[in-house]
Amino acid sequence: MIDPNKTVLRFNELPVSPAMRLLGFRLLDFHVAEQRATCSVDIDPQLTNVMGSIHGGGIAAALDTAASVAAMCASDLQALFPTLEIKCSFLEAPPRGMLRLEGRVLKLGRSIAFLESSLFSPSGSVLAKANQTSKVLRL
Repeated sequence: MIDPNKTVLRFNELPVSPAMRLLGFRLLDFHVAEQRATCSVDIDPQLTNVMGSIHGGGIAAALDTAASVAAMCASDLQALFPTLEIKCSFLEAPPRGMLRLEGRVLKLGRSIAFLESSLFSPSGSVLAKANQTSKVLRL
């Protein structure tokens, strides 16, 4: 049985990639029964577009990371989940600052995982959503 508290602690002790640093990504919680990770991002100003908004690529990277982290936690950090395909829907331009993300495992197979993620405003409205297919790489 996965202990979500230990999983979150173990994940947050892993080395941080440069991409995760630019996203200001942090895993906050993992819900085992729902296979859902709650995360936060504080996206670096380097990832803004000409209008000063967070670039869609930065939003997509945050959504991708949240979904992959949910799958990593569901595997008890025993697998990696490189993305094979992702579809993002941008519903509203996100404000700068701390934002909440949720990543969720829809189906975790032996070789393929189906994942989803959502980015939320500080007030809780959905700003962007993604569905993705990832390869399962067992460690």
